[in-house]
Amino acid sequence: MVYIDFSKARLESYGIRGTVLLWLINFFTGRTHQTKIDFTLSEVALLYSGVVQGSGIGPLMFLVYINELIYVLEEHGIIVKLFADDVKMYAKIMHDVDIVRLQCAITSLVEWASEWQLGISVEKCCLPIGQLAHIPRLYLGNSELPIVPQTRDL
Repeated sequence: MVYIDFSKARLESYGIRGTVLLWLINFFTGRTHQTKIDFTLSEVALLYSGVVQGSGIGPLMFLVYINELIYVLEEHGIIVKLFADDVKMYAKIMHDVDIVRLQCAITSLVEWASEWQLGISVEKCCLPIGQLAHIPRLYLGNSELPIVPQTRDL
């Protein structure tokens, strides 16, 4: 019930109301999942949250879910870009205070993800560095972000 109330409030804030809102609530309520491998089916499992991968509405609902993160991170004065399940945060580093500001944003990201039960693939996270006099150490939770000379930018 709490999840449905949260979804309804979030969807209503985007202007989704009436029949469409009721359809979405019904779509996400009482969902089950079953896996098939060759001719063998697993037991039916009740889904308490999330959307089954491969559903047409899944990517849109994920964006509605994660959109709030932009505002949480922008409170730290950094720039945030989202693409699918990737987040890119950046700031111009001129002084040590800018590094502290970026670390605070990363900490807020970790706290937000924990609160909303979204896992972070720490092994896929990195800190691409431009030209800096000294290289900052930034942490994602307890893990130091690896420094890389370049990375693929989506």
